Amino acid sequence: MKRRNGSANLIRTGDGEGKSLTRMGASFMRAGVALVMSGVMLSAAVPAQRVFALNFEPIEKPKEGLQIEDTGKKAKEKSETGNGTINVEPIETPSGASDGGSNTDSSGSTGTSDGVTNGGTAGTSDGVTNGGTAGTSDGAANGGSTGTSDGAANGGSAGTSDGAANGGSAGTSDGSTAHSSAKKKKGNFVNEPIMQGIYADSIDLSGMTADQADQAIAAYIESVGNTQITMTSDIGNIVTTGWELGFSGTGEDIGYEAARYGRCGNIVSRYKAEADLAHGGKVFDVTWSFDRNSISDTIANAAATINVPAVNAGLVRTADGFSVTPGSNGSEVNVDESANTLYAAITDPNWAGEALTLPLAVDVVEPVGKEEDLSKVTDVLGAFTTRYTSSGAARCANIANGCKLVSGSTVYPGEEFSVLEHLTPFSEENGYELAGSYINGEVVDSLGGGICQVSTTLYNAVLRAEMEVTERHNHSMIVNYVDPSDDAAIAESSGKDFKFRNNLEYPVYIDGYTADKTITFTLFGCETRDPGRSVDFESVVLSETDPGTQILLDGQMAVGTYTRAGVHKGYTAELWKIVNENGNETRTQVNSSSYKAVPATVRLGVLNADAGAYSMLAAAASTGDSATAIAAAQSVAAGIVLPVPTVAAEAAGGDSAAQGGAAQATSGAGDSQSNTASSGEAQSSDADQGSPEESVG
Repeated sequence: MKRRNGSANLIRTGDGEGKSLTRMGASFMRAGVALVMSGVMLSAAVPAQRVFALNFEPIEKPKEGLQIEDTGKKAKEKSETGNGTINVEPIETPSGASDGGSNTDSSGSTGTSDGVTNGGTAGTSDGVTNGGTAGTSDGAANGGSTGTSDGAANGGSAGTSDGAANGGSAGTSDGSTAHSSAKKKKGNFVNEPIMQGIYADSIDLSGMTADQADQAIAAYIESVGNTQITMTSDIGNIVTTGWELGFSGTGEDIGYEAARYGRCGNIVSRYKAEADLAHGGKVFDVTWSFDRNSISDTIANAAATINVPAVNAGLVRTADGFSVTPGSNGSEVNVDESANTLYAAITDPNWAGEALTLPLAVDVVEPVGKEEDLSKVTDVLGAFTTRYTSSGAARCANIANGCKLVSGSTVYPGEEFSVLEHLTPFSEENGYELAGSYINGEVVDSLGGGICQVSTTLYNAVLRAEMEVTERHNHSMIVNYVDPSDDAAIAESSGKDFKFRNNLEYPVYIDGYTADKTITFTLFGCETRDPGRSVDFESVVLSETDPGTQILLDGQMAVGTYTRAGVHKGYTAELWKIVNENGNETRTQVNSSSYKAVPATVRLGVLNADAGAYSMLAAAASTGDSATAIAAAQSVAAGIVLPVPTVAAEAAGGDSAAQGGAAQATSGAGDSQSNTASSGEAQSSDADQGSPEESVG
């Protein structure tokens, strides 16, 4: 015989009469012990010819020692005496099984219109045999007996003459089954109202269906995600929600389990469940979690808006030297400690998802700079000057503005200084004007044009103070105010910056000023170098590229006019540091640089030119000689048209164009070429031709 979980033992009888099999109950009551189920009191002493049937569905196997070993003899005696029997039906029985249950898929046949057989034939006109004999003329024996006539017993008894057998087929033609003997599915209880006293966390599920309970739980989880959590401090508050802290929750299957609670199991477990509900209720836990990294990130991002930075002590240069300005403490959120506090609160089993207010951990940040150290800043560590005598008013204004933004800064030991951060943004509001600059290898007007002369001058002062340079870029084309490799370009659009770190023992003060079209930076600190130590720098050009000359005829320029753009030679160069200390000289390479070659460009106007003038200018352009081309333009302007002699091209690779084109914007004369003297100041002489100094390109 097949054995199913929760079924009683089935033992074939030995006398062979009727081959009856009796299903015995999964539990029994000792004599004299009263058992209450469905309002019926059973006693060990049952009057003769009275038949009682109890139907219940265990979900657990009977405890050890409670199984009843049936024999054919005992079954026969119970049948003859009419003693009540307990029929046990398991909660999970495969569909179609023929173990005392009536199922149209099993091989049984109906004995009469009122009886049901399941693997047997009718014992009487109304009785049903299924491994057993009928207890009465109308009763059906299937491990139990019917309470009234016409009922079919299949794991239980019918309540009325037309009642349906629970777990089996109808006892009469009018009966209906409550549910099949197939394996119970989730839908068994979804429409049953949940018993009183059942909760999901703090949600009272009493009277709800399983689906309604699931909806209530989902809304509860949503509310926890939206719960406002506030962390407070003297410097400000951080307000967030569960969702921002990486909240996730689940209450899967709670609705179904709540609907089943108290309705499944053996008689003892059901009784215990009802007793628990009466005395304290049943609480199902809704589980949730938070992401630890999300908590830290949320606090860190919010803290950045409320942190109060410390104000470092500083220096102010006066006519008598320097005065010290005291600093002030700052306040900063301790992210790790605050995150630990928050995580502990929202993962506490006693927290039910309500709004929280917690303390925010804040640390005091002391300012950098001691008066004792700042008072030692008296010595010149390095200085450098460059000139911009040929620059226009806008470029001069930009250089003066940039110098002012950098000057007055104190750089503490270990601190890195970014020139770009101090000079930006390049806007009118920040004091800048339009002036020539290098952008992508071309000369254009831009706000802040000329600002690179500020960074270049400071770069040379830093080198002489022997501080650590952490970022430096050369210009795309050569500049005329320092030697090759002496420059330091900055560009907001491409992220080029000049940075240095104070690797000295004491603070360094940056002092800058402009006067008479010169800019000077001086770095003050506490001199600790050997008095016999001297430092110098040498620019070494490795190669030069002659850019040549291009001469273009411009149909948008009036005949007889011309423009000339400055030439830029191409270079590769290196900068070397030369240290002489008590007669011992060492050389160290500082950087290497490469600059693009840009040809000289002469444009000759040919707008409204007659044939003779046009031919003369075209012939002059074909020579590739800028002097010849300019002379021809001047002659045409004076009304003189002469043959132009053929001369060798001005430079190899120079070319000409005999067609008009759009006029190219021209710039004023460039600044002078600088030569660094031993004092560190750049000496210069004006150049005839040049280009605007680079600013932000």
